[in-house]
Amino acid sequence: MKTFDWNPNPETKAHAIAYLHDPITEMPVYRTKRPCVVVLPGGAYRFCSMREADPVAFEYFTAGFNVILIDSYSVAEMAKNYNPLCDVGHTIMQIREHAEEWGCDPQAIVVLGFSAGGHLAATSGTMWNDPVLQEKLNAKNGENRPNGMILCYPVIRADELTHEESIRNVSGCEPGTDGYRFWAAQDHVDEKTCPAFIWHTVTDAAVPVENSIAMISALQAHKISFECHLFPAGQHGMSVCTQESSPDWDEAAYNARWVDMSIQWLYRLFNYQK
Repeated sequence: MKTFDWNPNPETKAHAIAYLHDPITEMPVYRTKRPCVVVLPGGAYRFCSMREADPVAFEYFTAGFNVILIDSYSVAEMAKNYNPLCDVGHTIMQIREHAEEWGCDPQAIVVLGFSAGGHLAATSGTMWNDPVLQEKLNAKNGENRPNGMILCYPVIRADELTHEESIRNVSGCEPGTDGYRFWAAQDHVDEKTCPAFIWHTVTDAAVPVENSIAMISALQAHKISFECHLFPAGQHGMSVCTQESSPDWDEAAYNARWVDMSIQWLYRLFNYQK
């Protein structure tokens, strides 16, 4: 395994860690390129949760993927002005630029986010061609577009059913204003949006399940492939549903299936197997 860290966006203080597989060359057939998962922890665009960082990265690395963990993207006052989207966009573009060196498949890059990180993943997958973002990134020909997105109890809406702090922080606007409503991720879904895997718990009291329902409704309307799992119970912020990472161990063991489900979804999406 090779690891290194860097700042993917020179305009911010974003920090990313790469976990990359070394090719095993002892057999006649071996992989030189693997799909890459970009992990985005939650934290209401106020901070980045450690429970949704390394514990998540290690699950997908063990499953055979290269992993880029953005353990510190733009938050708090820096969350405005498209900065988090630029952090992710620059990361995706650099993965493609260094695909040969890093052993990554440039056409198999997935963003995986939790809560506000789920909003960041969703907007990365739906707003990649936004003119303002394209200009800020100097991105051409979809260089910043992910090939898939995994959305874990994501903030999606920008109305009374959203997580207000998250949308307030990323928009820099007050609820009810046009600038606030602009960040409703479902409103940016179109025919060029990437496929999605989504999971949520019905009893999530922080980010209502209606956020994921709004997203799958938009994906269905635009005929974008998706898989969605709504679990009947569980608190917000369950991460990979281990005792170390979940605030709700009573339900975590049941809901932990989402990790393997998402891995199997990725295997099918990219015709890939560990």
